[in-house]
Parts: sequence; structure tokens; C-alpha cells
Amino acid sequence: MNIKCYHFLPILLSFIFGMWYVHFKNKNIEIPNLDPIKYEFDWLRLYNLMEEDYFKQNQMSLNFRYFLPRTYFFIPNHMKQFYQEPLYNEDLLDPVYGLNQTFTEKKIQFSQAIGRNVLKNSRFSSFMKKQLDNNGYDILMFQKQVDLNKNILQNNRFLKAFCINNKIYSSIDDKIINQFFQNEDSAVLINRILEIQKYLSKFIIMKNRRCINFNMFEIEILFTQQEGKYKRPYVDNIFNVKKVQTNNIDISKLVEINISKNYIQNDTKYKIFSYDYDFRLKRIIHQCVSNYKYHYQWIKQQADLLYLEPICDQNSNKLAEVNKIYRRSDILLMKKLDRFILIQNLTIYNFLMNSDIVNNKLHFYQIAHQLDQENRKYDFSLSKFLPKTYAFNLSSNNYTQQEEEFMNLLESEMWISKPLDQLGGKGIKVYQNSSQIKEHIKKIKQESTNQTEEDQQVIVQRYIQNPLLVNKKKFDIRSYVIVVSTDPYIVYFLNGYVRLTINDYNKNDTDLLTHLVNTNIQKKHPQFNSKKDDSHWELHKFESALKQQYNMTDEDIQIKIYNQMKKASAYLFKGLEQYFNVFTANFQIFGLDFMFDEDFNQYFIEVNEIPQLLGQTSTHRNVCPEIVSQQLDSSLYANGQILKGEEIDMKVLQNKCKNCDLLINQEQIFYVNEINAKKKD
Repeated sequence: MNIKCYHFLPILLSFIFGMWYVHFKNKNIEIPNLDPIKYEFDWLRLYNLMEEDYFKQNQMSLNFRYFLPRTYFFIPNHMKQFYQEPLYNEDLLDPVYGLNQTFTEKKIQFSQAIGRNVLKNSRFSSFMKKQLDNNGYDILMFQKQVDLNKNILQNNRFLKAFCINNKIYSSIDDKIINQFFQNEDSAVLINRILEIQKYLSKFIIMKNRRCINFNMFEIEILFTQQEGKYKRPYVDNIFNVKKVQTNNIDISKLVEINISKNYIQNDTKYKIFSYDYDFRLKRIIHQCVSNYKYHYQWIKQQADLLYLEPICDQNSNKLAEVNKIYRRSDILLMKKLDRFILIQNLTIYNFLMNSDIVNNKLHFYQIAHQLDQENRKYDFSLSKFLPKTYAFNLSSNNYTQQEEEFMNLLESEMWISKPLDQLGGKGIKVYQNSSQIKEHIKKIKQESTNQTEEDQQVIVQRYIQNPLLVNKKKFDIRSYVIVVSTDPYIVYFLNGYVRLTINDYNKNDTDLLTHLVNTNIQKKHPQFNSKKDDSHWELHKFESALKQQYNMTDEDIQIKIYNQMKKASAYLFKGLEQYFNVFTANFQIFGLDFMFDEDFNQYFIEVNEIPQLLGQTSTHRNVCPEIVSQQLDSSLYANGQILKGEEIDMKVLQNKCKNCDLLINQEQIFYVNEINAKKKD
């Protein structure tokens, strides 16, 4: 076929035009050299430094969330090679977060004029997603809008900080000081301003080695006033670091900021803005364990929570990925607080550090005796309500002084041995007399080689031979203590249910099913499936049995049963406060087991730091969801107030835990009386 050359002319012209267009278009796109060392400091770099510092510092120290509203950055794809993306930044393009909220759009360069206000809706998110691949688009900063009309500094909006010979000075002057000394919060507020200037100086001047001769940067600070209650300093803008002449500065009129002093701590009034916490959905995540079945049901009913898929795989190879998910969560429910998990400062989580000390049965009894020695101001002794207890190390041939004391006991009584850290009745043995258990101990110790990998440590307790019975069954009462928050320290008591044996009680019976009420033990009973609802009672059924069997009134039950449990719980958890590490926002529920003898003497059996809030019986299905609901409602409200820097309204808190009894409110303890001065004498 004869093909003429001019047939290719349109194709050739199109190709030339296309190459020219691409060249022309790219020629007008100037991508700056954004090498981290050479490129100018800006808001995004500052924000990343502050976020990094936020995860490293002490939780009670100042951080950028105290003086910035929620901040996002739009980073086009072609710029991501030069910038690290902040942790929560993907929320900007997510239509769920901050829906129908107004944000202020700014440039990331310091001292740039404030841009326009934009409404974050689905159209905004869709449009910005399309711009990710637009090489002509700049990096933008979006901040939750602050009402600028509430600026109370009037004309004194610009506060300057100077770096002179490695010292930081503030230009805060008499006019500003006089203005704020009109109210009682003046000194605290001024302190906060100085702290913010110092904090920003650390990054902008000190970390960048710009404190040479005289360097200056300015911070424009606005003060918002929320609900007429607190004035909170808000950093609206930062001006570029620039050199100034010596003769332009009168150092005598400046206030030196001690750069080496710690930042303000426990300054809860001036923490993050309430709108920073309230305006968005909170991410909630839990570990992949069955115990969170009722937690999940509660979560589905909450309109302001976004449920994230549970974490089921936590092997070491994926720890970094798991940590990232945990750090992005606002509320984290964990079965155990792993020290390798990096929790962010403002995540609310359901575990107290060091709470496991009560799980170890020996530690629990040792702490109880120690509290009695320390807390002599209370008309109460927890040791009186604990069975006589001895500790044994069965892996050693030798006998400690306490072990010898037990071996020399003459009385013949029933005893029970328990492993120190086992749950659910595992490893528990009942002995009909002391000779029986002594022979068992001697045999194990004689066979010991002193080279056991793990010490076989157990406690031996005097068995309660005459327990209070209902319908001829032995029982205990599972109750709960909720530590709603650690700072302030608020503790509630919540009644649970009654656990019973399926067999009638007979102290001479050697079957563990007759002696142990633990659910895991009773499950082994051949009739458990048909009688499981008889092994767990709700309290109204228990109270009816007491009235019928022992002619008790409601007042009798309250005084002889419930008040005794509350008194012991309040006393114990007031003493445990010193062991719990204080974090910004955390809470925990504990399971407590009590028994009574036939004379209504109370016995405190144990504390469980990870109580099972699930079960197969109708009692579990009726009681546990309500316990979970009240625990989460009260704890998340209290810790939300803490994160916002607002006071906890105790009436609101009580309403959220309506069946709870307040045990401790900071320094105030209920149900336990203090010994008056005359009684001490």
C-alpha cells in the first residue's frame, strides 16, 4: 500500500504540541528545594517537632494541644517526600471527622495573613482529595475556627520573645499584667503565657541554633473565654525569627523565662479547648477478647463514637503497626496494659498502671497489713476481715520463719491453699485438717531440688468452716469497684451478683465443687448446664432469701452486708491510691469477692484486676451489660472533662453511674470513719 508522508503530519503536530504543553506547564511549576536542613522553618515542621515531643515527654507537661485547636495539613503528593505527615492528618480528607464544622485555612509559612474560613463537609473532602495529585497546589493548614471576637487582649495582641546570649526573654509588659491582675487567675494566666513562649522558643530558636547575638520572634496570642469560666491562651500566629539591633532592645523591661525549669504541671484549667474534644467523633478500639462483648454493644449505641476494628494480632513483627493504631485512638479498651504499647497522652484507656499488684494474692494480703500500719487515723482494720494467711515457697528445701510458724501450729482445722497469681479457682486445694496439708508441704519440699525454674509459691489460709448459707448453698458476693479517674482520684462501688455452689454445703465433703463457688469450677459440675442459673443470683433474689431464711429487713441487709463491703472497699482503695501511677486519662474496674460466716462476719477473699464481665447464665446477661454501661458512661465523662480542662460535675457523674455508691472523692473517703483526737489519746 502506498502511504503518503503527509498522512502522519497530524499525528506529528499533535505530538510536538503535547511535548511543548507539558514543557510549558512544568516550567511554570516551581517546586522549591525543601531539604530539611536548608528549607525555612514553618508551621508544619514546627507541628511535627511538637508532636514528636508530645509522645516523649511526661504526660503532665505542657504540650501543643494546650494552646492550639485541632490542626490539619493538606499535603499534595508531590510534597510528601519533603514533609512528614502528622499522626491524625488523614482526618482532614475524611468526611466523618469535623463534619459541618468551620475551619480557618492558613498558609504554613509564619507571619502569613489569615486566610478564609471554610466549611468542612463532604464536598470539601471530595474536592481536596482530587487536589492531592495537583502539582500546582500548595501545602495548607486548617485549624478549627476560634471566635476572634473573644480576644480580650484588645490592642496588646503581639507578645515578643527574644533570645539573648542563650537566654529567653518575654516582652510581656505592665499593661498586660495590670489587665489580668483584676481577677484571681491572673498569675496563673501570665505564667501560662510565659510557658508557651518558652515552649515555642525551645523549637524555633534553641533547637535551630538561632540564638546568636540578638534574635527575635513574635507570637500573636489571642485569649478565648469559654462559657464565661476560663481564659485560655491561644496561639494564633508566629512571626519569623529575625535579627534585631542591640540598641532597639531595653533588657530591663523584659521578663526572663527560665528555659531550664520544668513546664507547668497539673494546670488543668488551661488544658486543651473544649471544642477540640467535643466537635469530633472519638475513635474507640478494643483488644480482640470475648470479655468485651457488652462493651461492643454499648459502643454501638453511642452516636459520638467511631468504632475501629478490634486488634486481634499483636505479635512482635506487627508491634509498630499496632502502636500506630493505638496512638490514633481516643478511647482504648485493653485486657492488660502492656508496657511495650505506646499510649498517647490524651488517649483514655481502661487500665491503671501497677493495678496488677492486687492480683497477686500474697501482695494483696501484704498490702492490707501495711495499710493497717500506716492508716491509724481510721477506725478500721482490714486485716480483721482477712483469713489467717501464710506464704510458702514449695520449691525450696528450707523453711522461712513464717513457714516454720505454720508447721508448728497445734490446732487441727481446715485449710485452703491457692497459687499466688492464678484465676478462676485454678490450683486451689482444700485440706480437711492441718496434718494433711503439713504432710503435703513436707513431701513437696523434700522432693525439691532448689533448681525449679519458677518458684512454686502458694498461700495457705484458714478455711471458713462455718460460712453463711442460703438454701444450704455456700456463696460469695461479686461486687465491683470503679476507679473513674486517677487525677482527681474518684472511686465508686457497684454491687454485682451472688455466686453459689450447686451442691449443698458439707464441710466434710472432699469434692471441690462443694467448697469453691468460682464459675470455672462450677462449670465442671455434671448438672451445670441444667442448673447454671441456680449458681448465679441477682441481688433481689439473694435479699429475698435472706429475709425468708434469717428474718432480715432491708436495713439489716444494708448494714450487715453491703455497708461492710463498701467500708472494706473504700479503705483498701484509698490505700491503693499511692500505688497507681497517675496518667492524664485512665480508669479501671475491679472485681471484689466477699464471704460471710454464720455470724455475719465479713471476709474479704480477693481482688481481681481483670474481672470477667461475661457469662453463660441469665444473671450475667441481666447484670453485666448494665455494669459495663455505667462504668463506661461515668469514666468516659469524667476523663473527657479532664482532657477538656473542665471540672467534673459530681451530680452529672453520679447520674451516669446511678446504681453506684461513691467511696472516694479525692481526699474525701466515705463509709470509713476517722478516729477523733480523744479516741487517739
